[in-house]
Amino acid sequence: MTELDLPKSPTTSKMFPSQLASDEIQLCFNKAHFAQNDFNVERFMNLARRRASLEEIHKDLRIYLKSIQNSMIELINDDYADFVHLSSNLVALKESISKIEADLESIWEEFQTTTKPFVEIAEHVELKSKELSRNRSEQTRIRDEITFLRAIESMAHSLARVPSPINMIWLEQFCSSVVDVTTFKGELTNDSKEKTAFNKVIARSHAVLADQAICSLKGDCQLLPMILSVLNICECTDQLVAKIVSVVLAPKVIAVKGKPLEMLNNALKVTKEIRFEWSAKLGEAWNGHVESFLDQTLLTFLITYLDEHLATVLCPTVVSDARHFHSCFTSVGDFITSWPTATKQMILLKQLKGKFQMPLYFKITTNAFSKSVNEAIDPANFKLLSAEEKEAFQEEGEINCNASAIILDAIKSIWADDIFLLSLTDKFWEFTLRVFSKHQAWARAMIETISTIKESDYNRQPKWMMLLLIRQDLSQMDQSVFNVALEMIWPKLKELGVDPGPFGQCLSKESQAIKTNCDQINTMVETVIIDLLKKEIDGVSDIPRQYRWTKKAAPTKHSHYVDSCRKIVEDLGAATNNEPEFSSSFNSILSNACEYFVEKANQVMQTVAVTGSSISRYKRREGSHSQPEGDSDESKIRSQIVFDAEELNALALEKDAQVSKMDELIESLRTPTKESS
Repeated sequence: MTELDLPKSPTTSKMFPSQLASDEIQLCFNKAHFAQNDFNVERFMNLARRRASLEEIHKDLRIYLKSIQNSMIELINDDYADFVHLSSNLVALKESISKIEADLESIWEEFQTTTKPFVEIAEHVELKSKELSRNRSEQTRIRDEITFLRAIESMAHSLARVPSPINMIWLEQFCSSVVDVTTFKGELTNDSKEKTAFNKVIARSHAVLADQAICSLKGDCQLLPMILSVLNICECTDQLVAKIVSVVLAPKVIAVKGKPLEMLNNALKVTKEIRFEWSAKLGEAWNGHVESFLDQTLLTFLITYLDEHLATVLCPTVVSDARHFHSCFTSVGDFITSWPTATKQMILLKQLKGKFQMPLYFKITTNAFSKSVNEAIDPANFKLLSAEEKEAFQEEGEINCNASAIILDAIKSIWADDIFLLSLTDKFWEFTLRVFSKHQAWARAMIETISTIKESDYNRQPKWMMLLLIRQDLSQMDQSVFNVALEMIWPKLKELGVDPGPFGQCLSKESQAIKTNCDQINTMVETVIIDLLKKEIDGVSDIPRQYRWTKKAAPTKHSHYVDSCRKIVEDLGAATNNEPEFSSSFNSILSNACEYFVEKANQVMQTVAVTGSSISRYKRREGSHSQPEGDSDESKIRSQIVFDAEELNALALEKDAQVSKMDELIESLRTPTKESS
């Protein structure tokens, strides 16, 4: 064979002399796009149109096509011998494949011909096997149905001839029939005659066995375990529970009428007695499902009893109901704690306890306290306790205000044993903090109210006295609440296994707020007392009028206004019980008062000196004889101020207040100036 001779046009030879020349052609598109697996014509045209027109693209595509064709021709011409050899081999290979296909078809036809009888036999065997399986299933179904019907017939026969009294032999035979019947009940359809018969015989069985169970419970209980087993198989124990409750238990309890607590305690007592009686009769049989069933029955009875006879106690609407609620809930709690199978009957015991509406009880219990507290903390309703009312709080200390007494009584009352319930510990604690905070809010409101009035008295008491009473109540309330926590709250928290530490931190936070309010009151009292003392000390300005031109005898004691100052200080000491923490306030008060006295006394003496000089000059011009130094008006004035200063200084020293300027004043007054003489 000769080399494949393909025509070569002059244009092709001229345009594409070699592969290298084809690669160097500048086209208006990127040739690499054609080698991409996801080549897309539309995307290629969109990219090419950005560079050239359609005519240029068409022209370059034709050039590229010719380049590819030329490359293929050159490839074929270069490897012509290999192509010819490959073609010859392919022809021979095709002949071999054709021969193999013919042989395979012949062998397959021969195999099918040979195995056809066996396939037919296998299909026949499979068909007969399926038929046999269906027949066996039908036989089983018929046999089961026969067994079921015989069991139904046996049950009906047994139910028609129930011995009196019932015996164990009858129960065992009947139980065997029940087992056979219930074994096949799952295969019954709802609308079948068998299902109807089953329902009827089961209903009759429950009626008969329930009556026998009641008789057994009223008797020696020996047949009860077997009866319960049969009823359990029939799934009829729930109906038996209701019947035992209404026929056996209810008549023994409901006959007792009286107060709610007495009724409940009687029901709980009878329940325990009945349980003890049943367990004694059953002996070793009192275990397992028998014990569980009878315990469930007794607890179900109690739940029903609460709903029917103590509904007003479970959902209290008035305070009297709340008192019954507490006593009844406590009794039920003790009953639950002492129940022998509490861990096994947890669900029913929780239902029994859950019948008591705890949120409603808390609301009823605290509403009265909340209303009283809200009324008492209104500044418009401010009231001081009478002597008789204070006696009720002697153990807590000195309580002065009605609001403090009501709040403290509320806190103590809710934690008392006749109101508090462990299940409501968190709510009672929140209530305690809330009313405790209200006491401080009341104190702040009273401080603001008293500080804004212009009168010196409030509620027929001096303002400073009212402030001190409020301060004393704040301090006493802090101590009293802490004592309540220590004696009443912490032990109850420990019963719950709760650490009192975080609760104590809450009280400490409130104590810090109380201290802040007390410090504010101390400052206000200091200001009020200082103003009162200054008002009295202003009386020193009246001394010159008492002795100038009055021929009044020389003074022998201090002035009346000094007695008023002493009374104010003594009243303050009595009101504060001379508390050590108030000593700094005394020092500040007396220091300010004495300094003010020194200032006013110096002003008076300056005025007296000026007036005395004028009078002396006038007398010298008139030739009048001056009085001896000891009898002059100025000396009387000076003596009076000295008496007053000494008394005030003594008062300051009694309270450990040091006023150096007072000593200087006294010394200067005792040494008259030359001009004044």
